[in-house]
Amino acid sequence: MIGILIVAHGRLAVELLSTVEHVWGPQDRISAICVFNDDTPSAKKEEICNACGTLDDGSGVLIVTDVCGSSPFNYCKRAYKEGRAHQILHGANVPMLFQLLKHRHLPIEEAAQKAVEKASEHMKIKISSKGETR
Repeated sequence: MIGILIVAHGRLAVELLSTVEHVWGPQDRISAICVFNDDTPSAKKEEICNACGTLDDGSGVLIVTDVCGSSPFNYCKRAYKEGRAHQILHGANVPMLFQLLKHRHLPIEEAAQKAVEKASEHMKIKISSKGETR
């Protein structure tokens, strides 16, 4: 089963995990790491690498971050470069996480693709300034 690590600014990571578990119930092999302004980059990178090691049961670890190019994303790249994480997704949202949970038994590349597709499906304008639904 794919391990999932959510890494994001402030409390966003734990709040996303809380939302997921509110709907799906407690989950194995999923964790959240918050990144704050006063965090030491080397310590945070080490925390992420250690979490990846804990979450990996041999199926791989997929990291989900909030913003590409941000500090959380950049910290996660170390885990990827060291082979501890197998995929990094950015643009975290709840539908993306739901899809990862639904498909975490699949190969990691396939689960990641399904998650990205579902995440983008949920990014639409539903009500415009004219009151129309699209």
